[in-house]
Amino acid sequence: RTSTDPREIHHYFNSLKARNEHEAKEIDNVFLRRQDRDAQTNEIERNLQQLQHEAAAKMNSLPRDKQELYGRLLEENRDLTEQIRGKQAELERMNFDIDEVEQQLRRDPYRDEYARLEKMLGRVERE
Repeated sequence: RTSTDPREIHHYFNSLKARNEHEAKEIDNVFLRRQDRDAQTNEIERNLQQLQHEAAAKMNSLPRDKQELYGRLLEENRDLTEQIRGKQAELERMNFDIDEVEQQLRRDPYRDEYARLEKMLGRVERE
């Protein structure tokens, strides 16, 4: 395009350059935040491993009968936790079923008619 004003081209060039610099800074910031989070995650993992190592050392220092008791209690805890999960799932299913039945009852056309007739029966019986 030979009729384009050179100042317009220069302005467009500067605009693109500024936008590219801004996006480059944003990308750098994202990268730095990612590095910080990775470092935090690594530190937490190291702390967790240290705590697990200390717990294992304490367990190994216990008498044999206490270690066995701990193992049995740990297994019982796992079993009970699994049972709880199963019961919670069952409870959620039952609540869902109850909600469905309640919705069906609310939509039941005979429900209002039954209530009206029962009131009428009550009035007739009182008279």
